[in-house]
Amino acid sequence: WDSLRAALTGGDTRLVRGTFVDSMYKNNLLLPPWQDLPLNSYWDAEELLSQGTTLDRPPPRIISISYSWLSPSHPDPNGYHLHCLASLLRLFSRSHGIGLNRVAVFIDWCSLPQPPWGDLTRKAHVRAMRGLDIWYAHRKIDVWLLSSTPEGVRPFAERGWPTFEREAALILSGKRGGVLDIGQLSDPGEAASWGEVVEKCAITRRSPPL
Repeated sequence: WDSLRAALTGGDTRLVRGTFVDSMYKNNLLLPPWQDLPLNSYWDAEELLSQGTTLDRPPPRIISISYSWLSPSHPDPNGYHLHCLASLLRLFSRSHGIGLNRVAVFIDWCSLPQPPWGDLTRKAHVRAMRGLDIWYAHRKIDVWLLSSTPEGVRPFAERGWPTFEREAALILSGKRGGVLDIGQLSDPGEAASWGEVVEKCAITRRSPPL
């Protein structure tokens, strides 16, 4: 947890609470950018990390999201990705015997300072970007690739950041289900069990060429 502590200290990077994601979806609202997150919508770093080392209950689960932005002004203007994310968070938490209040989500729009920047937020963005790789290449973090896109949108596989995030995740992928290509599901909201999600979506590190 020490490397995660370093990445979270100072508040430049914010991990959104699973309960907040679920609430926004239920109320037909869009996820807000970093600057507009309500105070109680994201984890305090010390709260998260202290719960990660306690032995009397399961540690919080951290999930990093890789996805395609669907417009320049808002990455998910119609809630396309939010439908997928919220549906799977519920299934994930039930399967792992934890509540959504024990889930922390890294998703760039909410987790990193967004433009327009002032002087302070620009500096915060630069600091947060220095540790970006850890959110996709850490053994304690699950990575979900929301690779589906609406018709007419440039595919996930043809985009730079999603490609970087996918490859970073596969570097340390050691457990089945640690990296999931959610685009393999026709409708994430229709998945019957988390086992079905893992069976259809799990991807593993490729062997290096000989």
